[in-house]
Amino acid sequence: MKPNLLIMQAFGPFSGRIEIPFNTITNQTLFLIHGPTGSGKTTILDAICFALYGETSGNERDSSTMRSHHTASTLLTEVTFEFFIGETLYRVSRTPEQERTKLRGTGVTKQLSIATLWKIPTDPSEQPVVLADRWGRVTEKIESILGFKSDQFRQIVVIPQGQFRKFLSANSQERQEILAVLFKTAWFKKIEDALKNNARKIKSEFETVAAKRTFIMNQLSIETADQAVNKLQLLAKDIEKLHSDAEALRFQEKKQTILLQESKIIEEKFIELSLAQNELNNLQNQQDLITTYTLKLKAAQNAEHLRTPWEHLQKQTSEYSQLCEKKDSAEKELLKASDAVQKAQQELTQSQKNETLLDKLKLELEELKNLTPKIDELERIESTLLTKRQNLQKCENKKREKKEHLQKIKVALEKLQQESERIRDCSLLLEQRQKDLADAENVLKQFEKLEILKKKSESAAVSLEKNLATLQDANRKFVETKQQLEILEDTHLKGQASFLASKLVEGSPCPVCGSLTHPAPAPLNTSIPDEKEIKLLKDNLVKLEQKRDENKASVDTLREKLALIQHEISMLEDLIKDNKNLSTSTSLQTWHAECKNRLAESVQAETRISKLENDKARGISALQQTEKELELIELELNSAISDVSSDQALFTQYQSEIPQNFRQRAVLDKVISEKKLHIASISESINKVKQNHEKSREQLISAQSLLAATEQNVSQYSEKVRLASEDFSSKLSLYGFPDEHEFQKNLTGENDRKELEQKINEFNLAYHSANKRLKRASDVCENLERPDLKKIEADLSAIRVDLETINTKTGALKKEHEQIQKLLSELESLENQLQKIETDYRLIGSLSDAASGINPLRITFERFVLSSLLDEVLYTGSVRLKMMSRNRFELHRARSHEDQRTSGGLDLMVFDSWTGTTRPISSLSGGESFLAALSLALGLADIVQSYAGGLKLDTMFIDEGFGSLDAEALDLAFNALHDIGKNGRLIGVISHVSELKERINCRLEVLSSRDGSSINMIY
Repeated sequence: MKPNLLIMQAFGPFSGRIEIPFNTITNQTLFLIHGPTGSGKTTILDAICFALYGETSGNERDSSTMRSHHTASTLLTEVTFEFFIGETLYRVSRTPEQERTKLRGTGVTKQLSIATLWKIPTDPSEQPVVLADRWGRVTEKIESILGFKSDQFRQIVVIPQGQFRKFLSANSQERQEILAVLFKTAWFKKIEDALKNNARKIKSEFETVAAKRTFIMNQLSIETADQAVNKLQLLAKDIEKLHSDAEALRFQEKKQTILLQESKIIEEKFIELSLAQNELNNLQNQQDLITTYTLKLKAAQNAEHLRTPWEHLQKQTSEYSQLCEKKDSAEKELLKASDAVQKAQQELTQSQKNETLLDKLKLELEELKNLTPKIDELERIESTLLTKRQNLQKCENKKREKKEHLQKIKVALEKLQQESERIRDCSLLLEQRQKDLADAENVLKQFEKLEILKKKSESAAVSLEKNLATLQDANRKFVETKQQLEILEDTHLKGQASFLASKLVEGSPCPVCGSLTHPAPAPLNTSIPDEKEIKLLKDNLVKLEQKRDENKASVDTLREKLALIQHEISMLEDLIKDNKNLSTSTSLQTWHAECKNRLAESVQAETRISKLENDKARGISALQQTEKELELIELELNSAISDVSSDQALFTQYQSEIPQNFRQRAVLDKVISEKKLHIASISESINKVKQNHEKSREQLISAQSLLAATEQNVSQYSEKVRLASEDFSSKLSLYGFPDEHEFQKNLTGENDRKELEQKINEFNLAYHSANKRLKRASDVCENLERPDLKKIEADLSAIRVDLETINTKTGALKKEHEQIQKLLSELESLENQLQKIETDYRLIGSLSDAASGINPLRITFERFVLSSLLDEVLYTGSVRLKMMSRNRFELHRARSHEDQRTSGGLDLMVFDSWTGTTRPISSLSGGESFLAALSLALGLADIVQSYAGGLKLDTMFIDEGFGSLDAEALDLAFNALHDIGKNGRLIGVISHVSELKERINCRLEVLSSRDGSSINMIY
C-alpha cells in the first residue's frame, strides 16, 4: 500500500481543509513529519487509520471526538484518503457522527456517519466505481483489500506512539495471527483441519462398524461365529426332513390328478349325449316355420313369371301419361301466344301518337343550343367581377389587420414598461432566494431518506415476523424429532432385551447377569426399529438443529438490522422535527418547488433587464413603420372600389338578355342533355313496339302447330295401353293371383328367393345331422358310469393344502438359514473393516495429533511453517539490530516453551553478545526495545516483500521512539532506515527530535496557532 493523497477537514487540531499530496514525494525514500508537541503530527496517522478503519492510530481516541474545536459549526468533519495497491488506485472517505448547525431555524442537529470506498479508473474520462458504502461495509472491504485488520495494520504499517513494541512483545498466538495474514498461510490451517476431520471421521466409522458388529451378534444371540455355524447345521437337517415329506405328498397329488383327468373325459361324454338330445328337440320345434317358408318360395317363383308383362304395361302407361301432359302444356302456350299478339297490337297503335311529340322536342333543342355563346360571355364577366371583389376584400382585411397590429404594438410597449419595473425589483432578491432553495433541498433530502428508511423498517419487520414463524416451526420440528428419536432408541434397547430374553433356557446362564433362573423374562417384541431407521432419524435431527440455528441467526441479523434502521429513523425525525409547518412530504415538496421557482424567476430577471430595454426600442420603431404601411393600404383600397363598380354595370346588361333559368352554362348543358336523352328514348320505344308485334305473331303460329302434333300422338298411345292391360290380366289369373295387389306382394328379388331356399336346405341338413349325433353319443355312453367329480377334486385340494403347509415351513426355515448366513457374512466383513480402520487410524490419527499441536513442543503444522518464516524474519532483522546496537544484540526464536498451558513456537528471545546469554525480550531497556522493534518491523517487511504470494509492504509510518536514543544509536537507526528506501519502500517518521530535521530533507512541517494547526511541505 502506497499513499497518494490525504485530505482532512475540521479533523483534530486542523480547523480547515488540509491536503497532503503524498504523490509529490514518491521519488523520496524517507520523509519526516515534524512539529512541536501537540501540534498534530500523530493526527496525520489518526486520519489515515480513521479513513481506512474508522479508528484512530492508537485506538485510544474515539473517532466521534476527533472534530476540531477551532472549526465553525457549519463545516463538517471528514477525511478522504487515496492509496495505491500495486497499480490500482482507491479512494476512501469517512464523515463521523457529529452535531452541526440546522439548515433552517436556530440550534444544532445531529449529522449521521457516512463512509464510501471507490475504485479510481486509470482513464480520467471514466467515473469512479463505488465498491462499498456504510461504515461497517467499507471497513470489511478495506480489510479484504489490504489483508489487515486495524490492530494488525497498527502493528505493521502504521506504528503509533506506545504501539511500537506490541509486535515485538506479542505472545505466540497474537504473532501467529499477524504472520498468517502477511504470508497467507491459511491453507496450512486447512491441512490441519482436514487431518482432524479425517481422524474424526475414521474414529466415527470405527465406532459405527463396532456397533453394527455388536448388533448382529445380539440378533443371532451368539458370542462367537462358531455358534452361528451350529445353528446353520441344525436348520439344514430340519429342511431335509421337510423335503422328504413333501416328495410323498407330491406322489399322491400326481396320482389323484390322473384320476381327475380321466373322470373329466367320461363326464364330457355324458354332457355330449345331453347336448345331442337337446339339439334334435329344438329342430323338431321348427317344422311349422319351414313349411311356411316352402309355400312363400312357390308364390315368389310364380310372381317372377309375370314380371315381364307387368313391366311392359307400366312402361306403356308412363309414356301415355307424359304425352297427355305435353298436350296440356301446348294448349297453355297457344292461349299465351294469342294474348301476346293482342297486347302488341295495342302498343303499336299508341306508338303512332308519340311520333308527333318527337318532332316538337327536336325544335326545342335547337332553340336551347343558340343560348350557349351568350351564357359563356356572362360567366366570363362574372368571374372577373368576383376576382376584383376578392381583391377589394383583401384590401379591407389588410387595413383592419394593420390597425389591430398597431394597437398590439402599443399594448406590448406598455407591458414592457411594466415588466421592466417588476424585473428590477425581482433581481434584488436573488441572494435570499438562493439561500432559501439550499435550505429546502437539504430538508427535502432528509424527508426522502426518512421515507425510504420507514419502508425499509416495514419490510424488515415483515421479514422478521416471517423468520420468527419459521424459527418457531423449525424449533417445533426439532423438539418433535428429538422426542421421536428418544422413543425409538428406548424401543430399540427394550427390543434387544426382549430378543435376548427369547433365547434364554431355564438352567442355562443369562448372557447379561449370569443367573441360571429367569423368573420374569421380557416378552418378545417383533417390531424392533433397526439401526438404519435410528441413524436416519439422527441425521435428520442434526439437519433440523442446523436449520434451527440458521433461522435463529437470521432472526438475530434481522433484529439488528431493524434496530439500526429504527435508530436512523429516530435521528432523522429529531433533525426535522423543528419544521412543524412542513410535516408532510407534500407540503415540503410544495415549499421546495416554490423556492425553486422564485430563484429561477430572480435568475431570469438578471438576464432579462437589458433584453427588455432592447425590446422597447424595437417596439417604438415597429410602431412608426406600421403607421406608414397603413396609409399605403388606404390608397390601394380606393382604387379597388372603382374597378368593381365598372364591371358590375356590364354584368347587369348581359343578365337582362338571358332567361333567368339558363344564366348558368352548367344548367343549360344539363337541360340540352336531358332533351337529347328524351328524344332518343321515344325513338327507341317506337322501334321496340314494332319488333315486339312481329315476334308475337310468329310465336302464335308455332304454338298452333305443336298442339296439333301432340293430339295425334296421344290417340296412338291410348290403344297401346289398352292391349298391354288385357294381356297382363289374362296371365295374372293363370298363375293363381286374384288381383295385381296380391301379385306385387309376392314379387321379390332373386336374393330373397335364394335366402329362403338356403334356410330350407340348412334345416333339412341339420335335422339329418342331429339324428346321427344322438345315435353316436348313445352308443358311446351305453356301458359307462357317470363319475363324482366334486369328491375327486376335494381329495386333490386336501393333498395340495398339506403340501403348501410343508412348503411354507420349508421356506421359513430356508429364509432363517439365509438370514443367518447373510448376517454371518456381514459379521466377517465387519471384522475385516475394523482391522483396516484400525490400521488407517494409527496413521491418520498420528498425523492429526502432530499437525494439531499434540506433541512435546505443542506446535501446530501452521505454526511450524510460520516459525520457519519467522526465523527468516529474525535473521534479516538481526542483521539490522546488530548494526544499530554495535554488534551486541540478535533476535532469536525460543526453542523451548515453559508454559504448558499455551501453545508455543513463535516466542522471541534476545541474545546479548556482551554477556553471552539469551534472555527475554521484556528485559530490554526503552531505547533497546525501540531498536529491536524497529529491526523486527524492517526485517518483516523485507521477508514479506520477497515472497511473491505475500502482501507488499510498500510504506511504513513510525511515530516517536527516536527520543530515547543517544546520538550514535540515532545515527545507526537513521542509516538503517535510509538503506531500506533503496528497495523502493517509503518510510515516514513522526518525531519532534531536532536532529532528524537536519538529516531528512523531505519534511511535512506541522505548525500550530490559536486558530488551529496547518501544514507546510518542504522538499
